[in-house]
Amino acid sequence: MGVNRMKIPNVMKTAAIDHFGPPSAIKVHEQPVPQPGPGEVLIRLDAAGVGSWDPAIRDGSWRPPGRTKFPLVLGTDGAGVVVARGARVRRFRVGDRVYAYEFGNPKGGFYAEYVAAKIEHVARVPQHLDPLQAGALAPTGLTALQGV
Repeated sequence: MGVNRMKIPNVMKTAAIDHFGPPSAIKVHEQPVPQPGPGEVLIRLDAAGVGSWDPAIRDGSWRPPGRTKFPLVLGTDGAGVVVARGARVRRFRVGDRVYAYEFGNPKGGFYAEYVAAKIEHVARVPQHLDPLQAGALAPTGLTALQGV
């Protein structure tokens, strides 16, 4: 364990799909924990948001750009603790409480124990919010701001 990393397992549980379909297509998988790239942090998730867009992603009516790779880990937002950071990350430290969003993340979504997210999609959790509130903050808050 160093300054840039906490103890991290090699595999994690995820809620993923092996094909597009109904809610029953979501299954628990064991997958490798993603490695953060130079401009990313690895977040150990405490909460994941559930949005109105999630069924469209699950059933295939909305797809991220590029070819879909299965199993596809669902979830576009969540909150947790930074457990590792990429080589170019200076804004966040291991142990920071953060929330994040990432639509079409090639390293997997937030319905997992860990997620790697680009730092431009990550922010510190305000002191007065708990992980469940922060887990749904990013897209919901951005949608509200766009509406104002």
